[in-house]
Amino acid sequence: MNIVPFDTAKFQEKLVEAKFEPQQAKAQSDVMVEALSSNMDKLATKEQMEAIKAQMEAFNMRFDDQKEFFTTKFNDQKEFLTQAIDTAITKGVIKLQNTIMYTSISVAVLILTFRTFFWK
Repeated sequence: MNIVPFDTAKFQEKLVEAKFEPQQAKAQSDVMVEALSSNMDKLATKEQMEAIKAQMEAFNMRFDDQKEFFTTKFNDQKEFLTQAIDTAITKGVIKLQNTIMYTSISVAVLILTFRTFFWK
């Protein structure tokens, strides 16, 4: 267990000078030592923090690579679908134009037929 450097004798001396009883000064000193050392094993050292920082940076680099990969894939799919939709619309328009043309021809034939037989 790591302990923060703490001069208990000096601390007790200052408490006694401040009119604490020696037993109270010792008890206060003991409590301070316990408080300062109780969670020290849960604190990270500078080296541990630097290692964690390096791991985080490596993770961020992998994340950025994945983000770039998926962004590229998304954009490729978007472009493919846009082209497919444009092609489908163009083909649909052509089919519609052909249908209109065939319908117009059929109507013209009907009119000519009607005129020929019934309009004399």
